[in-house]
Amino acid sequence: MSIVPRLDPVGLEALDADDWAWLLPHVRRVVTNARDDLGAEDASLADLPAGRLAGGEPRRRVCTLISGDPRLLTPLARVVRETVDVPPAVRALLSAPSDVGRTSPDPMPQETARSRDRARLRRVRDQLDEARRQVEGERARAVGFEERVQFVTAERDEARVELASALAQLDVAGREREQAVERERRRREQEIARLTDEVRRLRRLQADARRPTDETRLHPPESGRRSAAATLEGPAGVHPERVIPGRPTALPDGVAPLSREAAELLMNRDRLVVVDGYNVTLQHQTGLGLEHQRRWLVDLATRAVQRFGVRPLIVFDGEVAGSGDAGALRRGVRVRFTDAGFTADDDIVLEVDATDEPVLVVTDDEELARRVRASDADVLATAPFVWATR
Repeated sequence: MSIVPRLDPVGLEALDADDWAWLLPHVRRVVTNARDDLGAEDASLADLPAGRLAGGEPRRRVCTLISGDPRLLTPLARVVRETVDVPPAVRALLSAPSDVGRTSPDPMPQETARSRDRARLRRVRDQLDEARRQVEGERARAVGFEERVQFVTAERDEARVELASALAQLDVAGREREQAVERERRRREQEIARLTDEVRRLRRLQADARRPTDETRLHPPESGRRSAAATLEGPAGVHPERVIPGRPTALPDGVAPLSREAAELLMNRDRLVVVDGYNVTLQHQTGLGLEHQRRWLVDLATRAVQRFGVRPLIVFDGEVAGSGDAGALRRGVRVRFTDAGFTADDDIVLEVDATDEPVLVVTDDEELARRVRASDADVLATAPFVWATR
């Protein structure tokens, strides 16, 4: 037997809102601490929010539970005794319960305590079993993870070996490619050199075929002797004997290279004159269409044939539909259009290199002039050429 404090639940429920608000946190704490010894329904009261326990049925249930269970009332009374700022109504209610000191039988018989201990032991064992299952699961996951790590590591090592092999093959392929490119470059250079020599040879043969024989030059037909003689004399004021022939041609002292006199001296009889077509027309006939520019330049070269007896070759960039040399050849002027991918400058340089005879190139292109001078050709600016042939 023991002294058990008891409390009237009506008095506890009758506390005003402020006193109950002070007491409620302590009530929830003692219910939470004893929830393992309570039934499920009573233990669920500790999970309700404070607003639900402030009044109504939840508050009534809590007051009834505390008032009838010394396991809850005793620690709650202890809090009141040990706390200083306890509301007076709460202190009076819990310090002097209506039947404190009454002798009553022990509410917790020995058999009930054993049952509770067995239930608690079962819960502990269940928790232990659950913990063991979790440990086993984590151990199995760790083993699987370790196996996965080993598999990935083996794959990585295999990939590294394959990568090293691929890099080695790539290096070999790169060297073989460089060697193949170098062989192809040399082969193409040799082919270009061979084709260049062949073009020069063919152009020399073409130039030799066009050049009149010494017999024809020394003994022209009777009907043409007068005109030939007139051509040899050249225009008024021109003295071919003042020119020192050769490649390049040496002009007399005092003759300005860009003068009309220089043009007349350089365009001596039977001289091959190569004209940079569009370079001339775009300098002096920009207002005309390309077809009219070409026609103007052919007429200009025709006058050069009639006046000086030269052999003009006009080179234009690109192909023109219906173009050809036939119309111009009847007047002693050849017209050439370059093939696709081949410039007039390159064609003119090859023409100069293809012959050993003196050549006069008419252009204002400094780069082209530099290239043909390297082959000892004479260069005449476009303006003196136009002046001399008008």
